Amino acid sequence: MVNFVYSTLWRLCILFIEIVQVFHRLLIHIKYIYRKSYDLLTGKSFNEVKYLEGCRKEWQKVPKHLLVVIGKEETLSSKVLSNLAVYALLSNIECISFYDTRRTSRFEPAKHIPKFIESRQLRSGLFLWTMVGEKNGCLKYKNGMDRSIEVSVLTENDSKPLIAEVCNELSESRDTPAVQEALKDPTKAKLTELMDNAIRKKLHNLPYPELVVIFNNYLCTFGALPWSTSFSEFHNIRKGNYTTVQDYTDVMYRYARCQQRFGK
Repeated sequence: MVNFVYSTLWRLCILFIEIVQVFHRLLIHIKYIYRKSYDLLTGKSFNEVKYLEGCRKEWQKVPKHLLVVIGKEETLSSKVLSNLAVYALLSNIECISFYDTRRTSRFEPAKHIPKFIESRQLRSGLFLWTMVGEKNGCLKYKNGMDRSIEVSVLTENDSKPLIAEVCNELSESRDTPAVQEALKDPTKAKLTELMDNAIRKKLHNLPYPELVVIFNNYLCTFGALPWSTSFSEFHNIRKGNYTTVQDYTDVMYRYARCQQRFGK
């Protein structure tokens, strides 16, 4: 009897959660349709560039590196991800990385380049996007300089398996003076530094992300760069393909207001 009661309560909880998720998705659809309908009825097109420029002036800080984590079951389109990269470029963010955990339909920056962006592949998985002209209000940077952002694509192999790979390499080179000296350090600080430098080198000195945006129904990092996110701010977006520039700026406002105390 007790097991039956617990089982019934559990099923009711699951049913309640599913109903809440359905209403949440329905609300997202309604808001999206409302915004599009308002633009059509008024004949006014929303200028994302001017909107971002205005918001940027109010942010006290922006991250140098923005990490975007894409959940395994997300169906994000490449257009949404490309827009995020452009938003980051317009926000003067230096680097954006996409940690894509999906088995299929992974984001490929080389195939999804906006018309006003010039893409140059620096190496495997790393691209330089530069704003080269005027398109829909997107202007060149002041003094004739073009805005640029590094766009990198990471996979699950760049996470925990990379740590295992570095550990194996250090084990194979344990007889070298550098490794022997690190092993003699009782605090293991030198060994940690060796591992950190080796991982950085394999990721081509990718800076630590100050802000992590996760596209998933629940907050989960999926093992994204576990050694470099200890001081990152994590924010979740659950709107999928209905993500807009307002959702991006909401996250940036929250990040700008956050003051890290580092345990003080």
